[in-house]
Amino acid sequence: MEISNSFPVRNAPELTLQGLDRWLPFENTDKVPGGRLFYASGNFTGTESAWNGTKIVLVPPGKPVMHVDHAAFSRDPYSEPARNGYRIVGELNNTRIVNGTMPDLVADANVLDTETTRLIAGGKLTLSTGFDAEVQPDGYISGRVRPNHVLLFTKCSAEKTATCGIPRDQAARIDNTEGKPAGGTDRVVFPERGSNDKLDMVRARGKLNPFTGTFEGPE
Repeated sequence: MEISNSFPVRNAPELTLQGLDRWLPFENTDKVPGGRLFYASGNFTGTESAWNGTKIVLVPPGKPVMHVDHAAFSRDPYSEPARNGYRIVGELNNTRIVNGTMPDLVADANVLDTETTRLIAGGKLTLSTGFDAEVQPDGYISGRVRPNHVLLFTKCSAEKTATCGIPRDQAARIDNTEGKPAGGTDRVVFPERGSNDKLDMVRARGKLNPFTGTFEGPE
């Protein structure tokens, strides 16, 4: 499943990629009957080095906003964004988990694009992270996430439009990997889940707003 979480870009080069150790609503109750997803720090701890080098993709102002296709982006990270008029403008480094009141996944952005730098300085951009994960019907992410890309796009001052914020919700997207965990990692186990629960993998897409707690399913 493809997940992407939206945060405003305030002070580059530091970006907040994901809030951790919290439940957030999930609208698609056909896929996750409990209607919630839990983003555990255990799903992200140990992935810091994998986030380093992850490409940052800019959606230029006025372009329709959508996430790049994860598989196509992995095969050709330059041609896939260009197909929609997007471009790579930098990459992440120094990814770490910062423990405050609630932990956050944070990274520095190495941005080498004049327009992007100007938009960040003007407070015009927000971001959405895209990563692959296995999502269980009980609302837990199984194992470690696998980063794919970070999308930068224009903030919406009012209601979202096709060219301002990702339609319906500017936030999270998950690409369910259908039982293909990251190599060398064990499934993260939480005390609320019984050890004999059926692991019925689902394929779903959604968008999560960590500020409003809204997680919407597909159109």
